[in-house]
Amino acid sequence: MKKSVLITGGTKGLGKELALAFARNGSNVVMNYYNDEQSAIETYEQVSSYGTKVELIKSNVGNYEEMVKLCRESIVRMGTIDIFIHNAVHAIKSDLSTISPDLWRHAFNINLDPLLIGAQELTPAMKKKQWGRIFAITSLGSEFAVKDYAAVGVPKAAMEALIRYFAVEFGPHGITSNTISPGTLNTESLRKLNPNFKERIEATNTKIPYKRPMEIEDVAKVIVTLCSDNMEMVNGEVIRIDGGLRIKAHVEGL
Repeated sequence: MKKSVLITGGTKGLGKELALAFARNGSNVVMNYYNDEQSAIETYEQVSSYGTKVELIKSNVGNYEEMVKLCRESIVRMGTIDIFIHNAVHAIKSDLSTISPDLWRHAFNINLDPLLIGAQELTPAMKKKQWGRIFAITSLGSEFAVKDYAAVGVPKAAMEALIRYFAVEFGPHGITSNTISPGTLNTESLRKLNPNFKERIEATNTKIPYKRPMEIEDVAKVIVTLCSDNMEMVNGEVIRIDGGLRIKAHVEGL
């Protein structure tokens, strides 16, 4: 049976590649975006070219009411949502000595809260079908202290913990929950955080133990694979996709 997927932040970067990958595999796709309507429309046209049902919904996932509405509207348009991927992120660069309470709360509103809200809204239907997949996209800063990255890294670390609780609570209902932790990707959010991003990604790629640089498509392939019926034993994990870079970095103390 054809599956339906909801992707927050689904029109740019990794979210766009995920939408394309799921559409190529025959899934129906709901893509959420907040601004840059022109880019969203262009992505919608590309994803729609694969012949599956595609919906584009503008929503501020950092707002509780709008996130709830996004989930409910997605169900109305698709009939059901089988796969939920919280990919949206607000790239905030700030040190902890000066970050304001409002900005700190905003970081959690976007980077963490939609994961819980989405699960609350979407798992009742998944439970009825005894099948579902939930994914959170995290990053290196959830595990290591990256300079001026705490406003992103801390809520993403909380996402990893929340996914583990999902795995235990929802697993008996046929729903798996996993965290995807990619290596450095050439995405808009990371480019905003790093003025010297080009040099950083080039330097990172030279350290990957595998024989080629990591591409954004590599992450999408793993997530699509985890949505197959024979991957139900992968549950509650932090799945690192970086060609072995993090193992090498940890051992060498880099």
